[in-house]
Parts: sequence; C-alpha cells; structure tokens
Amino acid sequence: AVASDSGFVVTGSTSSYGTGGDMFIVKYASDGTLSWNKTWGGSGNDYGKSVAVASDSGFVVTGSTSSYGVSNDMFVTKYSSDGTLSWNKTFGILYVSSNSIVATTDGGCVVSGYIPGPVEDDLFAFLGKLTTSGTLSWMRTLSDGSSDENPDYLNSEAVATTSDSGLVIAGERSGDVFLAKYASDGTITNCTSLMCHTLTPTLSSPSATVTTPSATITTPSATVTTPSATITSPTMTSTTIVAP
Repeated sequence: AVASDSGFVVTGSTSSYGTGGDMFIVKYASDGTLSWNKTWGGSGNDYGKSVAVASDSGFVVTGSTSSYGVSNDMFVTKYSSDGTLSWNKTFGILYVSSNSIVATTDGGCVVSGYIPGPVEDDLFAFLGKLTTSGTLSWMRTLSDGSSDENPDYLNSEAVATTSDSGLVIAGERSGDVFLAKYASDGTITNCTSLMCHTLTPTLSSPSATVTTPSATITTPSATVTTPSATITSPTMTSTTIVAP
C-alpha cells in the first residue's frame, strides 16, 4: 500500500524473526530506505495477507492466525504511522481466512475472505466492517443461494470501496469469477436469506508478541525480461444471481 508520505508498506510472514511464523509489516520511504519493521504473532503460524492505509495515515493489516482465537482465525491489526500497535482483533469462527482489507472514510476498515459453510467442503465468502477502534459493526456471508447438500465454493479474494460509499468484492465461485456489490451497511438489494447471512462472531484482543527485528537488507541485481505473451479474447458467460 502507498503511504500518505509517498512511501509504502508491505505485509507477509517471516520465520526469521519474532516467535517463528509471524506476520510482519515493513514501512519504506519512497526511495526504498527502511523506515521501520515489526513482527506480530505467537506460537502458531500467523500470515499477513493484505494491508491498507487508514484515514489517520496509520495502517491496517489482515490475514490468518493459528496463535490466537479459536483455530485458524482471521485477524485484523491496526498500527499508527510510526509502527506502534494500536489494537488487534481475532474473529472466533473456525478456519476463517481474510484475504483483503480496505480502509473506509469513517476511520474504520472492511475485510473479506472465506469461512466454512454448513456442508462439508463448503466455503462461503464473507464481508466484515470494523470501526476505528476495532469493534465489529457487521459481518455478512454470501453463498450461491442453493439449499441442497452440494458444497458451495465462494472465496472472496479482493474488496474495494465504490464512489457511492458502497463495497464490492470479487473472487472465485466453483471455478468461475464472481462479483458482488453491497451498500455501505453490508446489504444487497433483493438478496434472499439463503444468499446473505448475518454472522455474529466472537472477537478477542490477543496479547500478541511484537518485535522490532534487525533485518538484513540487500539491493539485489534482478534480471528483467520482456516475454512474448499469448493474448486471447475469450467469450465469457455472465450470470446475474441477484438483480437490483
């Protein structure tokens, strides 16, 4: 993510520093100089998957953790612009994975990813809104609307805000691309109860181990190539599941 000072911040995971298998967040100046770096985690594996710049010029990070919460929970952490941890939250539902986060103009953030459904091998996409202090405002799930015993597979890979203050998520639905548009309160016009569920997960504030590692920084001489890629224009089939 591009910071307000034209620098940039990245997230991921590291087994080199912290408690082992920790999430990390690193801030660089615009010229690539390291400003600061932090790790966050515990005895399990913690993965940072997405980072966004908050309205106060701080940073919000989301991903998955097996160190805190129920088991393989989603987490959200909030940092000030200098890398100080402001708060962290986990969501108490088994095997929740958050893939993307976006900051909102009210100081909060929205996360998206997937959770297990009621049928074995089910995956439902989810969308969750947090306030500026990390309180959960609402959380929605999206399935394909069927009530049969065939597994659904909806995984939200990305979330973005829209010009009308709404939200849009994109991802995979059983091998297809799907796109869903929400209002700012997380609702979809004319959406049936089977397709738009409301969840109330258990939130916790873990006492995570935070470190400031002395990482080794190098400037590699990378090889840059210009491949001759094959470009095609496929004919796609589009299906509207919920009409406005």
